[in-house]
Amino acid sequence: MIYGAAFSFRQSGRITDFPEFNFIEGKTTKLILGYECKQLFVSFRGRDYEIYYSPDLESYKDGPWKFMGAPGLILEVTSFTGAVVMKAKYIEFSTKLQVVEEPLEWRDRPQQIYSQFVDRRSTWREKVKAKIRAEDPMSDISIPYRNFEIYLPYYVDNHR
Repeated sequence: MIYGAAFSFRQSGRITDFPEFNFIEGKTTKLILGYECKQLFVSFRGRDYEIYYSPDLESYKDGPWKFMGAPGLILEVTSFTGAVVMKAKYIEFSTKLQVVEEPLEWRDRPQQIYSQFVDRRSTWREKVKAKIRAEDPMSDISIPYRNFEIYLPYYVDNHR
């Protein structure tokens, strides 16, 4: 995850987030999509989760959103309150994976898109402020700047 924005009155920054989880093993197993899954518990950002992963898929130490690093593929994540529920609907294996060498200019593409987004957002802000001022010159305009996040898969190298 890359976090931050570049604006004239703010310091621009970049934080790369690869969370590490302290999983606690549970005692329950569950059949999900034909795989016997084992239970784990974890706390993340103030919320407690029950997780089921398949040790049969141990070569895929991945899962939904930021949940990864279990000793197999995570197929279900549920918060204790039920506010968050993520379940795999199907698993598809493909042997037709074609690895293509990435051209050098593609490596900078995420940063180019990010820069374009910041520019367009700034232009939009200025147009909104101009429209409000045109309609009511005495109005007090406050459109807050908010930082935004770009989520990249954990396997994308952001440390070049």
